Amino acid sequence: MAWGLTDDKLHSHRKTLRIPRSKRCESMGLWTLVNSWCNDHGTDGAVPRDIWDEFGTTVESAELLVAAGFWEDTAEGYQVVNWAEYNKTSAELDEKRTAEAERKRKWREEKARKAAEEKARSEGSPPNVPAGQAGPSDDVPSESALTHTHTHTQLKDMSEPPASNTPTNSYPAEFEKFWAAYPRKEQKRDASKAWQAALKRASNEELIEGATRYGADPNRESQYTKLPAGWLRADMWLDGPIQGKNGNQVRDGKSGLLVER
Repeated sequence: MAWGLTDDKLHSHRKTLRIPRSKRCESMGLWTLVNSWCNDHGTDGAVPRDIWDEFGTTVESAELLVAAGFWEDTAEGYQVVNWAEYNKTSAELDEKRTAEAERKRKWREEKARKAAEEKARSEGSPPNVPAGQAGPSDDVPSESALTHTHTHTQLKDMSEPPASNTPTNSYPAEFEKFWAAYPRKEQKRDASKAWQAALKRASNEELIEGATRYGADPNRESQYTKLPAGWLRADMWLDGPIQGKNGNQVRDGKSGLLVER
């Protein structure tokens, strides 16, 4: 999850005051939602032309942000001015996620190593000998060829660290069912955490049903599809159909026609 910074003087900043008072709250509300959207999607402040429609406002609100100096016009839509000054860039976010993944990988390996050593101790084997490997036998005289051969083989095995069968990237089977049903498959580990928390508020069947319904919604657009973790944290399995472009209609899944809500 990424966080953006909002200056405590934003309310009285000269750019904010350039927006007419009657339109200020709506335009700055759009600015706030867009900042959140950019952090969620890792766009470095770039937004599509019709972003205003996604958040239920008007193109006038977007143009007022351009006129005030908060946004700039681009060929594809708009660009938030000075994005990197108050937000992490997509490269910085990727670096942070990579470092976090490496830290967790090392932690899992260390946990698996300690578990293998503990298991070996509980079974009476030396900690560096794989589980199931017997120690030297006292029943055969030390000068026998059998003792020499057995000990040589054992010493060779002891020089190799125990293999770990602990999976490094496993998820509960119930989560995998939800993951298969959700239409956007990104940031799986974060989604797993959000799913665990969501199970305190709903059953997995409800989450899967909501994800399936969201994925099949004819008004859902790929570029605006929520990340699974954000969808879960916002309890969006409770949401109804996505509104059509005119705000009062939804598209019928069978006929493909827009119908009144």
